Amino acid sequence: MGTPIEMEVPKGRETDYTLNEALADEAIKYIYKQKSVTPDRPFFIYYAPGATHAPHHVPKEWIDRFKGQFDQGWDKYL
Repeated sequence: MGTPIEMEVPKGRETDYTLNEALADEAIKYIYKQKSVTPDRPFFIYYAPGATHAPHHVPKEWIDRFKGQFDQGWDKYL
């Protein structure tokens, strides 16, 4: 059974908060919750970062850093 999450962007992070950070934050909250309720009971968490899927969630600094380098596509870059 999965646990759905609602992504809340922290105040002041509206332009640079990514999906990966949101998923990691939620996973950390889940771990703390599980360990505080039943510290001796094992649990399983599956963390699957989503940044490699479209739409890409990349901080603006990274977009600016690589701007123009892949305009011909990744296969032309090789």
